Amino acid sequence: MIEKNFKIDKPEIKEQKESLKYGTRVVELFEIGEKSEDIHAWHGTSIEAILYLAKHGRLPVGGLYGDTLYYATNESMHIGAQDHASMYANDLAKEYLVLNQLPFEVKNRQLFSGIFDNENYDDETRKLAENDLRKFIEEEVIPNNFDEDIFRSFVREANKRKGVIISLSKRITQDYEEHGGDDMEFEDMCIETKNGLPIQYITGIVPLGSAEREELKKIKQQAT
Repeated sequence: MIEKNFKIDKPEIKEQKESLKYGTRVVELFEIGEKSEDIHAWHGTSIEAILYLAKHGRLPVGGLYGDTLYYATNESMHIGAQDHASMYANDLAKEYLVLNQLPFEVKNRQLFSGIFDNENYDDETRKLAENDLRKFIEEEVIPNNFDEDIFRSFVREANKRKGVIISLSKRITQDYEEHGGDDMEFEDMCIETKNGLPIQYITGIVPLGSAEREELKKIKQQAT
């Protein structure tokens, strides 16, 4: 006999929960936000990276920077570490959203990085972004037989993304060898972490836009 209050997960629900093995901890970090008392630095990333974190328990590294994780510390930055991480997150979130949907590999990453708009851009900077967009379509989208209108729709959606910033524990300096980063103006720092940064070094997650907040709500629904 089954108790009336006994709850049986549907197979797809159980599969979702198992796929987000670290979803509960990600939700906890989301609720902590920027209120942690253990903050050594801030790192800017995308909501896709947070979803990976919820599945695998590690913040992914790779792409342009190989196994290097860059971050901003209040001790070394000329501007606030959160502000610096936010700028990085804004750019990264836009790029990752489009890159994850393209059926071809982008060759000119510098040109690609310039195609996105930003709410803080003035008219002249927006014109430069539009020129880069047209040039990228001519040089890479059309030669790869990808639809221009669909690509532009990807970019429009990406321009709504703001990214995510995460706070990093002081324990990073104990367990990793910290180096100066590649940003001479802002003096960021970095570590080498081959398989990604384990979730235990993350002390808070702060979504910067409405799209990111909605995705975190979805993670919460799947994890509970």
